[in-house]
Amino acid sequence: MIKQALGYTLYCLAMYKKHQELCRKEIREMLAGRDTDDTTWEDVSKLSYITMCIKESLRLYSPIPLASKLLANDCKMNGCRIPKGAMVFIGIHTIHHDSLVWDDPEKFDPLRFTTENSKKMDPFAFLPFYAGTRNCMGQQFAMVQMKIAIANKFLLEVDTTHVVKPCLHLILKTETGIKLKLSPVVQ
Repeated sequence: MIKQALGYTLYCLAMYKKHQELCRKEIREMLAGRDTDDTTWEDVSKLSYITMCIKESLRLYSPIPLASKLLANDCKMNGCRIPKGAMVFIGIHTIHHDSLVWDDPEKFDPLRFTTENSKKMDPFAFLPFYAGTRNCMGQQFAMVQMKIAIANKFLLEVDTTHVVKPCLHLILKTETGIKLKLSPVVQ
């Protein structure tokens, strides 16, 4: 799952150069005055813009597009009673692309995840790792891995000869893969 999440995040950064440059700027500022370009464990929590870009790509390209839950108690939804023991499905991909939940839901906008905007957000509007008692126990590790991978100094470009076709399975994949061009950033 992390492979798909990281692939789509790199794809988004390659597609949206402005955000890629802001991520690189954040890294340059973090590493300013150091003898090494190595990212440390302490650095990871300081990468706020990269974190927002990762979250926005997870919203657009939800690694887990659909989740299920076995109800432990009776539940009422829109006036309908759903009995204990019923299996319900949560369309995470649908929630993440719903215009009733997100303004301009198809737009890549990392600023949706500023601290201020996150405080206003419904806790069940953003579910890339699911929620509740069955959320992904590896979500912190996945986020750290993606931040470190993005903190590497590469210029990302989309291969314009290749079309990415997302494909919903148990996890979000692509029918055609993602092809990017990576070049070292010259400073």
